[in-house]
Amino acid sequence: MKKSMDKDFVCRYEFDENGFKNPLSPTLDTADPCIRYNEADGYYYGIYTGWDSLTLHRARRVADMFCRSESREIYRHSDEDGTYGFLWAPELHVIDGVWYIYTSTHEKDTKARKHLICLVQKSEDLFDGFRLLGHISPDYYAIDPTYYRDGATGRDYLVASAVLDGKQKLVITELRSPAEPKCKWRVIAEPVYDWELVYPYDGKWAPINEGAYFVEKDGRLFIVYSGNGCWSDDYVMGILELVGEDPLDPDAWYKHPEPFMTRGNGCVGPGHATFFYSPSGEELWICHHCLEQSDPEFKPMPRHCHIAPVLFDAEGFPHAPHPLPVDKSFREPR
Repeated sequence: MKKSMDKDFVCRYEFDENGFKNPLSPTLDTADPCIRYNEADGYYYGIYTGWDSLTLHRARRVADMFCRSESREIYRHSDEDGTYGFLWAPELHVIDGVWYIYTSTHEKDTKARKHLICLVQKSEDLFDGFRLLGHISPDYYAIDPTYYRDGATGRDYLVASAVLDGKQKLVITELRSPAEPKCKWRVIAEPVYDWELVYPYDGKWAPINEGAYFVEKDGRLFIVYSGNGCWSDDYVMGILELVGEDPLDPDAWYKHPEPFMTRGNGCVGPGHATFFYSPSGEELWICHHCLEQSDPEFKPMPRHCHIAPVLFDAEGFPHAPHPLPVDKSFREPR
């Protein structure tokens, strides 16, 4: 199935010279991008890693995102908020009709320590900005928060990447409210496969699982995550699947032995994915970044936003094996 899906991923998709081309912006550093379509106003909204502030973009066409889109600073760190920059991997989530941003910030006295925060919209116009709602587990080192609501039970969950025992591991908690954990964090994944332990993990670097995001289809629940380092050509995505009943049970998650997306089609370092639905609500798309170019010496390198459709096989398993080719234009989501 995998080989045929690799081939069909591009061959079954529609080209359109008036559509989008990856990367969406070849000049703007859009690391850890997140795009979401808003049915209420017909705009796509996009955001990405910030340092001292977060900038929100909006556009009618995804082809215009991050290149010809409107943009506005919607949050800036402040001593009053207890946020001091390094606003990494912000994600847009809608909970009971309200828009939130989950991200992380570093501590006042050390940039090496980070924790999670939650922001909430100030008004119906998202460009009016976001305010701090709360600090999430401020004494717990974690980055890359992502949210999920179980439609059957109504329970809310947050997954993040935490540094534990010399590794970055995926951890989960249930939420009492958007910014308040209900229980202790529990580990559900850590690096184990060769493809997520690619050099430079030679004892000098901590193995990494990070950048998680939930994908749900026909009763199956997955988490797509990133492995290796975001500065590496071999940044890669893997996939977990809930095979038990309770998402808080570490044994309920199965890590698939094959990666979800790897470098290919001239693109390196694909990782940190988020997902969004098309305006019709029928197409699921992946939004991720790739390195600007090959970076074998691990030097600071811009990362650019790429998007692609997600295809599901007959069993309902999602596929996006490689980034789309950068020399072709594809039709807009519909």
